Amino acid sequence: MVPVPLHPAKRRLRGYCQTELLAEHLGASILKGLRRVKNTGAQVELEADERAQNVRGAFRWLGEPPPGPVVILDDVITTGSTVLEAARAVPAGRVRALALAFARPEEDAVGAFGRA
Repeated sequence: MVPVPLHPAKRRLRGYCQTELLAEHLGASILKGLRRVKNTGAQVELEADERAQNVRGAFRWLGEPPPGPVVILDDVITTGSTVLEAARAVPAGRVRALALAFARPEEDAVGAFGRA
């Protein structure tokens, strides 16, 4: 499993990464090759196209490719911009499931993933 990472500065400020904690709670094997290289601003007030622009180029895969297919884990999916951008950074052919998330907004802010 590949948790969507925080930028190192945000992680230092917060003291933890919520997606890593979720993955640990699930008992998943965590791959840490995905790095957030762009310190993006908050997305809460942004429209779908602004969210996509905000996270464009935010992730890089560092090190060896994953040994097999991976699942990308995020805590909240609104438009899907973050997980889609994270998936672009994972070496080709390695993403089995685009995302596993634990929440989505109730309001009508549904993006690329449609209604669950």
